[in-house]
Order: sequence, then structure tokens, then C-alpha cells
Amino acid sequence: MTYILTIYEEAKGQPRPRAFVRGGRGAVYDPCTANNYKHAIVLEARRLEYADMCLDTPVCVYIDVFVKRPKSHFRANGEVKPLAPALHTQKPDADNIAKAVLDALTTAGVLRDDKCVYGLTIRKYWAGGDATHRTEITIRADEDK
Repeated sequence: MTYILTIYEEAKGQPRPRAFVRGGRGAVYDPCTANNYKHAIVLEARRLEYADMCLDTPVCVYIDVFVKRPKSHFRANGEVKPLAPALHTQKPDADNIAKAVLDALTTAGVLRDDKCVYGLTIRKYWAGGDATHRTEITIRADEDK
């Protein structure tokens, strides 16, 4: 069984927990920088009625992230410059995006726990032309394993 989600939100990586000291006591908090991205994933999963299916069988997750190109990648006539990079190798880091996506899928109820993911592929590309940000998530459940 295969499930496909497309999210039209700028991809954000799951931030590292931050620590601070206040009044002589230490505390740790999770920055909220990826909350909008994760919330968009949860909403799309619920819209497509993928929520509450709680897959606990082995699954493979494929994440393709498309990032809008900056203006510096284009010529005046709108064509992409020949020296503009084809692959996205800047922030956010691929592993942090994967953490945010898997956390959101678990929160949405699509996955019972992300430990059931036995295969994970994430790729980052520059979006073609003037296309906007998007993330395409494909979940392949292997129910016979």
C-alpha cells in the first residue's frame, strides 16, 4: 500500500533542543522554528484521511524536497543560469528535515512510531523555474513483512 502527501510549505529541519539557566536552574526547550512545517504535514495527512491509520508495519519513507531558487540563479530573461547548481546542498540539512517529517507523521497518527521505518530516502532539489517550495512524501507500507 502506498500513501502520497504533497506539502506546499517551506521545508524546515527539526532544530536541536536548547538549554538555558534561569535563577540557578537549568532547563531545556525545543525551538519552534519547524512548527509551521510540521503542522502543514499534519493538516495534509488529516485532509487526505491518512491520520489515525497508525501504520505499525515496516514502512519505507521517501521525501523529496523542492526549494525555490533565489533570484541570483536566474538571468534577466528568466532562464536559469548555466552555472546555477542543480542540487540543493544548503540548509536545512536533509537529516533534520527527515526528523521533522517523521515527527509530524507520528503526531498525525499516520505512523504509530517512527521506529517502524526501515528505509528512508531524502533528496533536496532546486524547484524548476519560478516554482514554489514543496515537499513530496511517499510512504510505502510492506504489510507482508
